[in-house]
Amino acid sequence: MKNLSAYILEELDDNLLWMIDKWFELNNDHLQEFVELIAKYNDYKFNKNELELELNGYENDPIRLQIKEFVNFVDNDIYPEDNKDYIQKLLDIIKLVCNNKSLKNKYIKH
Repeated sequence: MKNLSAYILEELDDNLLWMIDKWFELNNDHLQEFVELIAKYNDYKFNKNELELELNGYENDPIRLQIKEFVNFVDNDIYPEDNKDYIQKLLDIIKLVCNNKSLKNKYIKH
């Protein structure tokens, strides 16, 4: 039997995946870029500066253009702070997705 902490963490992981699924349900043209970021992170654990360089390398990149909306949606943040570090938050989301080894996680290869 799972302890309560493990159960709560698993539910939070599933909620994260659900939020990401919902975002890409409405923004399907961004899905491929997100999947590529996940794959790159799985191959090489890049840091915040490297992620920012990666995002800056693509002019008019859909993820880069809507990073604030994506992060706020996934964070369920209705009233975001003015000084929110969106690159770091995106990196945190990428890490969480990569670390979720659940079979429900369709963003990583099993």
